[in-house]
Amino acid sequence: MFTQLFGNYLINKNIVTPAQLSEAIKVKNTTRLKLGVLAINAEYMNSTQVEEVSNAQMSVDKRFGDIAVEKGYLSENQVDELLSSQKKGYLLIGQALVDKGYITNSVFEEAINNYKSEYKITKDDFIYDNDNDVISKFYDLKSFKNQEYYEYYISLLFKNLIRFVGDDFTPLNVEKINGKVQFNNAVTQDVSGALSVVTAVDANEDAYTKLASRFAKEDIDKINDLARASVSEFLNLHNGLFVVNMSNEKEVELELSPQKTHENSEVVCENAVLIPIEFVFGKINFIIAENLK
Repeated sequence: MFTQLFGNYLINKNIVTPAQLSEAIKVKNTTRLKLGVLAINAEYMNSTQVEEVSNAQMSVDKRFGDIAVEKGYLSENQVDELLSSQKKGYLLIGQALVDKGYITNSVFEEAINNYKSEYKITKDDFIYDNDNDVISKFYDLKSFKNQEYYEYYISLLFKNLIRFVGDDFTPLNVEKINGKVQFNNAVTQDVSGALSVVTAVDANEDAYTKLASRFAKEDIDKINDLARASVSEFLNLHNGLFVVNMSNEKEVELELSPQKTHENSEVVCENAVLIPIEFVFGKINFIIAENLK
């Protein structure tokens, strides 16, 4: 989740454009993470030192780590630690952006440090993936009476998208809605009980079919019964896991209604939160509303 939220931060701060971030996300899984980026992230070296070592590599046949140790910037233990560390997705995005020339190492250093500082993200957050707490740092949902439930719902949504659809997305800023919303192709499902809300997923035809294809693991190129069933099942699966977790972890009992599909229809949302998710294939909108009619 830190990978996706780091992308959100880069766009919000105008450090990269949405198109540049999308390109980096597309190639991150084939990007080779360099020791310099790892050292900057661990705060063992700054960008100036990394550039100095990188320039030195052009004139001597030595590895980055060996030169950094010779210059006193890293210890041998730190080199071993960095080389054996888990390759986090947000670092791969940073490396891809540097490789493509969209940002420099110094820009990456400033961005990653400010990202951690502004949202009070600790090393333990990164190590143990404390992403439930992170949602409350990124999204201000204090105006909703069900703030705690919404934060848990969004955290679980990101996990389920990564698990069942793909990790190549960036969550955009949430919006509060009170009024009319135009559904393109949508699925809705009511949640009732201690928490009474309507949940929805909506997208244009292209993004809808891509979402359906990925979840169903089948080629779907148009909106048909299979596409609708696939998107409906994703929403039902996510909501089902949410309901089970609410019961097991918080002793809150909830029930789900059957899903409904909507095409080219206008609805009125009451006290709703819109959660836009920008995948490399298009934007998917998720909605939690106290009422929808």
